[in-house]
Amino acid sequence: RLYTFAIASEWAETNPAKDINRRKATKRIRIFSPEDCEAILDGLPLELIPFVVLRLFCSVRGREITRLSFGKDKNKDHVDLEKGQIRITADIAKTSQVRIIPIREKALAWLRHAIPSDFTGVLYPPKNTIKDKKMAEDSKAMELWNSCKESFQARKVKLPRIDNGLRITCGAILSPICD
Repeated sequence: RLYTFAIASEWAETNPAKDINRRKATKRIRIFSPEDCEAILDGLPLELIPFVVLRLFCSVRGREITRLSFGKDKNKDHVDLEKGQIRITADIAKTSQVRIIPIREKALAWLRHAIPSDFTGVLYPPKNTIKDKKMAEDSKAMELWNSCKESFQARKVKLPRIDNGLRITCGAILSPICD
């Protein structure tokens, strides 16, 4: 539109971007209802609950989760369940931006249910140490996620893909399902 206006106003002769192919969105990201969220969480194995809770209630990226360290050392650990906060540091963030994420009560309850109180370290270490886009897919969390698909199908609950749907749901319906 800018170049159409510029050409009409005789500020430009041609649109240099006219031959560029734009990517079309191929799919819509699913937003989960509170009932969907409950069905997903109720059907997960205990060891996978933190992964889904961190994505669903805290909007943490899958790749960031594979790097999160749990514990009480504020200099090296990212998740502090006592304080109820997650500290995403520049070295693990996709955007290299530091952010502090409060863990809301419902998420905190799920995390305390699923993670032993004396646990320290990384819950879902990647199988390899290469820091690339495939880190989340190579993690223990993805193995667990894929292994529980059959139980979801048996209960006729559609298991969503671990994509941005869980993160987007956090922003779309966070208040009603978290408080």
